[in-house]
Amino acid sequence: MSKIKKLLLLTSIVAVAAIIINIIGVDQIFSVDQLKQMLNENKLLAIVVFCLVFSAANLLYIPGFLFVAAPVSLFSVREAFVIVYIACIVCSSISYYFVSFFGNDLLRTFDNRLSRWAFENIDKRPIFSVIVLRTLMQTTPALNYTLSLSGIKFSNYILGSMIGLIIPIFIYCAIFALILNNNYVF
Repeated sequence: MSKIKKLLLLTSIVAVAAIIINIIGVDQIFSVDQLKQMLNENKLLAIVVFCLVFSAANLLYIPGFLFVAAPVSLFSVREAFVIVYIACIVCSSISYYFVSFFGNDLLRTFDNRLSRWAFENIDKRPIFSVIVLRTLMQTTPALNYTLSLSGIKFSNYILGSMIGLIIPIFIYCAIFALILNNNYVF
């Protein structure tokens, strides 16, 4: 299968899934209360399920704020940070492997001045590039897809993701703690 066909197939799968989710209202199924209940019942199993649900939701463009609000409403900011951080790393890894399946370096086949400039910068400093992008865009599905199709090595992708997600996730957790009036902020 040609790279263009693979890109079209990937785009079609994501678009159809997003349309179905919007029509059915799957994003309404996940409420903060349901996620809180799941996290309270069996913490270890809940964290594993939380990571998988967060990953699936991210792949399907379901808003991620629910996934930050639930742990913050139950735990301190530090504990919520760890849970959300783990979920983001798992999510980023799953996205990388899922999307890379359709073409690890697919975007490099598009030859224009902007793409050449972007790939030259990513190739020069791959970890730094991912750190900056993650700090600015966190686990935005479009970023996950783009990085996964850029030909970047997984080791650079995940190391940059791990470093770049620290500050924004902590900020999100702290803001949600203030919004939710969490009594045990730190």
